[in-house]
Amino acid sequence: MSDETHDDGVLTRELVRFFDRMSAHFPGHVMQRVLEPDGRIRYSYVSPGLSTLGLDRDAIMAETASAQSWVHPDDAGRWRAALLTSAQILETLDEEVRVIGDDGRVRWIRSIGNPRRVASGAVVWDGIALDVSEKREALDALRLAKMEADAAEAGKARVIAAVGTMLEEVLGELRQAARRTGAEAGFQNALDRLSNARRALGQGAVALDGLETAEPPPGRLSGLSERQRGVLALLAEARSNREIAAALGISEGTVKLHVAAVLKQLGAANRTEAAIIARDRIKLS
Repeated sequence: MSDETHDDGVLTRELVRFFDRMSAHFPGHVMQRVLEPDGRIRYSYVSPGLSTLGLDRDAIMAETASAQSWVHPDDAGRWRAALLTSAQILETLDEEVRVIGDDGRVRWIRSIGNPRRVASGAVVWDGIALDVSEKREALDALRLAKMEADAAEAGKARVIAAVGTMLEEVLGELRQAARRTGAEAGFQNALDRLSNARRALGQGAVALDGLETAEPPPGRLSGLSERQRGVLALLAEARSNREIAAALGISEGTVKLHVAAVLKQLGAANRTEAAIIARDRIKLS
């Protein structure tokens, strides 16, 4: 039997203590997951960093058959399938899923582990799990902003098409009226419709401008995540990306993603406009 692991590939107590010390210097948490031949999944080791996800490390390590009930129901099937596929072909598991902490908060994690088959027939993953919630929130906000922008573009196209159709009809009536003598009524009707079309075109132009410049409806404000509201609050104080990063304990790159998502969500052209909206429309805590 190895002095580093038991014959089932599981860490010894000495290595558990060693990894506890080492994992304190790394983001996320490290773990050792075991898929037994009978299909049971258990965790022979998880580092203390698991507490940042709102999960109880000791309770998880004490389970002989983990139900993995912390995995979000919408992701549970995909997660189980990824585990079984990794175990079958013995290739790296790299999956992002949502977990629900004991505090009820939902977080995104990226779980990465290299599988190996041990003498008992079990498959053991030695791996890490990283909290990628901020990245996911930023990407989701950008996707939502893109969908809204696409919808706005489609609305513009519909307005232009409707006005174009009306003008074509008016021109048709004008042509017919011009061919007829004594068709004053028809000619006047065409002129009336042309006038209506001109008014509609003016209203359409206003509507199109409004799609770009109107203040965001309350729905867009409520669509901001907690982190994005924090970024917006600091934007309202004219903080730089570096100052926001320092205040929130995140990287400048992550701040840039959040700022871009906030601008898209609010329909703001720049940071100054977003700051004005924050001061005027949002009660920031």
